[in-house]
Amino acid sequence: MLPMEDVEQAAVNIRFASYFSLPLFAFGLIGNGIIIRLMIKREVRRYSSSIFLLGLAITDTIVLVYEVADDIAIHIPGITAYDLLYGYNTWRCRFGVFVYQTARTVSAWLIVGMAAELCVAASCPSKRRIIYFRNRTLYVSMAIVLVAIAAGFPFLVLAREAPAGVAQPVCSSDYEVFFLVYSEFVLKGATQCLFPILFIIVCNLISYFSLSRKAERERKEQKYMSSVDRRGLMTRNAIQAKSTIYVLTILYSLTLTPATVAELYITVSRFFADFAYTRFWNIVANATSVVLMANYAVKFYCIVLFGREYRGAFAGKLNLYDHDDDDEDLKNISRSTPVPNGVVSNGQREVRHLYDVALELPPSANN
Repeated sequence: MLPMEDVEQAAVNIRFASYFSLPLFAFGLIGNGIIIRLMIKREVRRYSSSIFLLGLAITDTIVLVYEVADDIAIHIPGITAYDLLYGYNTWRCRFGVFVYQTARTVSAWLIVGMAAELCVAASCPSKRRIIYFRNRTLYVSMAIVLVAIAAGFPFLVLAREAPAGVAQPVCSSDYEVFFLVYSEFVLKGATQCLFPILFIIVCNLISYFSLSRKAERERKEQKYMSSVDRRGLMTRNAIQAKSTIYVLTILYSLTLTPATVAELYITVSRFFADFAYTRFWNIVANATSVVLMANYAVKFYCIVLFGREYRGAFAGKLNLYDHDDDDEDLKNISRSTPVPNGVVSNGQREVRHLYDVALELPPSANN
């Protein structure tokens, strides 16, 4: 905790940081909103990675709201971020800290899930149709959410409002040491930073070397990456969102690591006199907080720049309209009555194949 004489300097640092964090917050809200709208479209839902990206957009928006509270409150006289979020209420503290920590944990491990999916798909090309199965991805995402809820559950029991008269109020606990150690070291340090980054590095290295092998490259070019139907959609045999996953994992590692190191140092300084929480570290904490917000604010722009699977759906259909009428017409054509003697013409077979691929239906019995 900063001494009282440094509180004003801390406010100046937060005000300066807000000139960067508030625009990031606005860009993040817009980008995450577009991701949510984009990922529920028919053209994009067929990609299993769309479930991970939809979950990331939701959790990132929640984290952004909590991260920007200080920067909003500094421009409102007589109001602190604690007043905005918790209002000296025990249950608001409990629920607020629980939601914040759970959202950060889910966001971290959804990125791990994307990296792991790419790793398995790159290592087992013959199993890609099974790996890129949307229900399987949904179950993995639900498991991540449930584990994150379990990890955040102690805050629903232990958190309480800040004591009255504190210069910089934050939610605390009657078990302060356990509360801080669990929050900063177990969750932020290990669960949200160290372990996810280690998993990401290992998965990305395996993916890179698997996809770089000559045999895999030949199979990818001849059978998988060239498997694009006339509607511009890749089949489920192709590697999905490789560039997007690489960029998101690098972004996560580079933005979360400095923020976590700064937060851990500040936490340690509260218990050991040798680690002084100086003005320098207050500046570092505010700077790394802005960098951290970039991880939750710019994913949409990374997806548009590097995700060709999603860039086409966004750039070609900026209004993101539905294709229900077109798909219904295609369905009627593809399911039309076969020609006599049970023979299916090449045109009917082609249209039927396009419809089955687009809607992820099993192959037609009359093929």
